Amino acid sequence: MLQQSNCTDGGRLKIATFNVNDVKKRLTNLLGWLRRAQPDVACLQELKAADSEFPVAELYVRSYDRGHTLSLLGAGVAYEIRETFESAMAFGEATLRGLGFSPEEAAATASDVRERDRVRLQIQQAEGIYAGREYFRPTPTPLTPPRRPGQPLSEQTAVLAEDGDAADEEETVSQG
Repeated sequence: MLQQSNCTDGGRLKIATFNVNDVKKRLTNLLGWLRRAQPDVACLQELKAADSEFPVAELYVRSYDRGHTLSLLGAGVAYEIRETFESAMAFGEATLRGLGFSPEEAAATASDVRERDRVRLQIQQAEGIYAGREYFRPTPTPLTPPRRPGQPLSEQTAVLAEDGDAADEEETVSQG
């Protein structure tokens, strides 16, 4: 852990960032930059390398999709955050509150989604990216029950809704 007494600039922590874009190809550039910048902490983007290639470095990484997340976890990064997932979760919870759900309801829904995602991610780590689909692809149903029945917005949508209800009834009878 860095403490002020460990810092190179009289107790001030010097943090620097560098977009490496493949450390194996640009290692000379990176080393030159590190010598010049002499940071206490170097934040490197787009290393395109695994922990095993830099065993003494702790990698704290942002992932951009599920496949990237699985590859980072498989490589043994010290910390990984899923930017798109976290953004979607914050957006979804805020949207539920904006639609009139209580903060508790919105938080409970987000918690449920996070838990199902956590379980699915564990399964995918063991079995591959296509495993665990049942946690997000059951028969589609709303995450929360509707507060009131849907209403058609026009005569045309009313006819379509009636046709859809009739088709649903026929399917239920044929399956039953």
